[in-house]
Amino acid sequence: SQWIKKDQDSSFQFKDEPISLTHLADSLKLVLDNPLLRRLSVLSIIYKGLQMSVLAYMVVFLTDMKFSLVFAGLALAVSNFGAIFGRIFWGALADKIHSSRVVLAICGILMGIFTVVLSFTQADWPKFVVLIVSFLLGINSLGWSGVFFAQIAAAAPHGKVAEATGGVDFFSFVGAIFVPMAFGFLGHHLGEFTTGFWIVSAVTMLCAAYLLLVKDIQPSS
Repeated sequence: SQWIKKDQDSSFQFKDEPISLTHLADSLKLVLDNPLLRRLSVLSIIYKGLQMSVLAYMVVFLTDMKFSLVFAGLALAVSNFGAIFGRIFWGALADKIHSSRVVLAICGILMGIFTVVLSFTQADWPKFVVLIVSFLLGINSLGWSGVFFAQIAAAAPHGKVAEATGGVDFFSFVGAIFVPMAFGFLGHHLGEFTTGFWIVSAVTMLCAAYLLLVKDIQPSS
C-alpha cells in the first residue's frame, strides 16, 4: 500500500495498490539513477559489513583470546549498549554542525580505529579496558545508522523517501550478508581474525575519507 495525503491537517489514508516485482525494481532503479543515493548505497555495504562482522565475530574472537564465554558475551552487550548513546550523540552532532556527511565520515574513521584496537586485544588486558573498547566501538560501528537514514531522506527525490530508503537498505543487507561471510572465510583459512578486522577497518576508513572530499547531500529542490 502507499500513503497519500488527504488534506491540509496532515492526516493520511491508505491507497490500495498491490505490491509487485515492478515496485521492487523501481526502488532499485531510483537508487541506481541517483548519484547521491548510489554513494550512500556503497557506504551502507561497507559500514554495515563492518558492523555485522563485529557483531558476528566479537564473541568468537574474545574467546580465542582466552576470555571466558560469559565475559565475551558481556563485551558484546556493552557494545550494543554503546549504540544507544551513539545514535543520540551522532544525531545531535549532525544537527549542530549541519553536516550529516561529515558525521558519517567521522563515524567511519572511528569505527575503523576501534576495530583495529579490538584486534590487538590480548588475554592479559584488564577486562575493564576491553569493555571500554567494546563500548566505544559500539558507539560508532552500531550508532551510525540514525544519521545515515537522515541522509537518505535528504538525498531522496520529493515524495520518494520510502522507495529510496528501501532501495538503499537493500544494499546494506548485501553488506550485512556477504562481508561477514568473507570475513569468516578469511579467518578460517588464516587461522585468526586479526587480519580480517584490519581489512574491513581499512576499507571503512577509506570510504570515510572519501566522504570528507565530497559535497554535502542536500534535499532535492
